[in-house]
Amino acid sequence: MSAVPESAARLSPEREAEIAARAEAASPGPWLVELEQCDCQDGLCSHGVYVTSVYTGDERRDDLADFPHEDWQFAIHARTDVPALLAELAAVRAERDEAQACVAELEAERHTTNEALSDAAEQFRRDRDRIAELEADLGEAAVTSEALNRALHNEKLAGSALYAALTMPTTPEQRQAALDKFKAVAHREEPAR
Repeated sequence: MSAVPESAARLSPEREAEIAARAEAASPGPWLVELEQCDCQDGLCSHGVYVTSVYTGDERRDDLADFPHEDWQFAIHARTDVPALLAELAAVRAERDEAQACVAELEAERHTTNEALSDAAEQFRRDRDRIAELEADLGEAAVTSEALNRALHNEKLAGSALYAALTMPTTPEQRQAALDKFKAVAHREEPAR
């Protein structure tokens, strides 16, 4: 089968309707031909094989005059109608093939996109889990930081109390009271009063 030239005109709906009307009006098929060999006895005959009858559906037609006008119109236009229909068929098949190629391309793209989405979803789950771990670590770090801040504060208080105990009191009783206060702060005990 030959390829359809790019310049081939597409079958218009009107032309298609004309062809369909001729086919509908013609005698039903299949049309069969009865052939006979020429039996001329003179030896000069060059007839060879010739048509003796045409069967259209259940009717036998032995003479050209037996064919109705509609059959003649169908037969006469067949030479242009059939190529036009074949060209349209080729164009439709080319469109179908192009559409199928486009669908295959879109399906491949969809497959690639689905893989990328699956990878992104997996990465999202990993990131979400890591964020949860970091938030848990942050909570633990906050508790540890608070404990360290309290310990540092207590150390500062203890250092201040020791400094005061060693530098401020002038009597041994005052020094002992400052040392007791330092011990209480350092060990979180209540100083004896």
